[in-house]
Amino acid sequence: MLGKQLGKFCAVAMASTYAIGSQASAKCSDYQEYHPDMPTTGLYWFTDDETKVRNDSNPGLNFFDPSKPTVIFVHGRQANQYPNNKYERFDYKNHDCENAFEDENGNLDLELDLVEIWRDKTKNFSQKSWNVGAYYWGEEASKEPVAIEKAIWINGRPTAQGFYEDYKSAMTGYTGPEIRLVGHSMGNELVMATSELIMDDKALRNPDRVALLDPFYSNAWSSNGQTPGEMAVAVGGNLTSKNIALEFYRSSLTSAAGQIAGILPGDDSSMLKLRMMSAHADLKPLYIDDINPVVNIGNKHIAIPYLYFQSMAYEPADEVTTGGWSCRWIFCVWDASKRNDSDIHALSASTPNWRVSQMMGGAYFWEQVSGEDDSDTQGDQFKKIRRWW
Repeated sequence: MLGKQLGKFCAVAMASTYAIGSQASAKCSDYQEYHPDMPTTGLYWFTDDETKVRNDSNPGLNFFDPSKPTVIFVHGRQANQYPNNKYERFDYKNHDCENAFEDENGNLDLELDLVEIWRDKTKNFSQKSWNVGAYYWGEEASKEPVAIEKAIWINGRPTAQGFYEDYKSAMTGYTGPEIRLVGHSMGNELVMATSELIMDDKALRNPDRVALLDPFYSNAWSSNGQTPGEMAVAVGGNLTSKNIALEFYRSSLTSAAGQIAGILPGDDSSMLKLRMMSAHADLKPLYIDDINPVVNIGNKHIAIPYLYFQSMAYEPADEVTTGGWSCRWIFCVWDASKRNDSDIHALSASTPNWRVSQMMGGAYFWEQVSGEDDSDTQGDQFKKIRRWW
């Protein structure tokens, strides 16, 4: 028993190190490739999950068309990747090949291209061809968490200022129907801080939707009496006041893991406030180590960007009610496994912005109740849960 308890504690400690320290589990050396040509800090546009160009290199319409909807992804901390010439791409198998998407035969899917899903209008639910971008900031994101946060939020905000300048360069004159910013882990801090700078620029197009994927904020420091999370909550209030759709997904116990392992305390209070003002869904990637929430937190944490981007391939996740009577003759039993479709959209990347806005700040959030045992998001279903009683 003692051995199992110690093993569980070690798993938590290791997982939380990944959760706030790295975007990858180090189990899949065959797929975690060394890249001699690492992307320097900047905004890049993709034509597939490998082919990219910097925005400042005159990418051409094939990479970026200002009349098309646009999604920009911002990765989290890269402590164990960037120094080793590895960087985050739109490719699940390169970050966790043990749990990544499978093909119809149950083998690792080597062909699935998340960029293609968004760019090819015949392969996504929106039936639109999207520009797909990523903001790389590995030089800064490889530092210690507190140093990363301070460069985002205070002392001139050099990291947020850099993203803002690249955003401005790309999106000035933009005429497309939607701009969506997607931040993962500590990358959501950069998305929120940069969104504030964008909103302050009256000549610049605001994002239409902001997605926060398993965010992490530390509670280790403050500036003028505010923690980074509290600064983000203020930005969130500004976003919602401008009718910008704000969605929040939780896929792991990232913040709690940091506290349990004693690595870096998470700001649970601020993250709760962000969830309360957002359209909020709890994903349960139980295909990763089944039901134990404190095992493999790192892999559950890195899963969410790939699940989010893949979900654009399908119609929005279903909102369902659970349970029902199963009767045979005069004998009836309550069947908790029943799922009853309500014909209402829950939360996923393909959920339209109007529905995301409708779900924001209300009395309910959404909890995954089907599809948890499979990385493929097609069968995902969510139950509406009251935020308060």
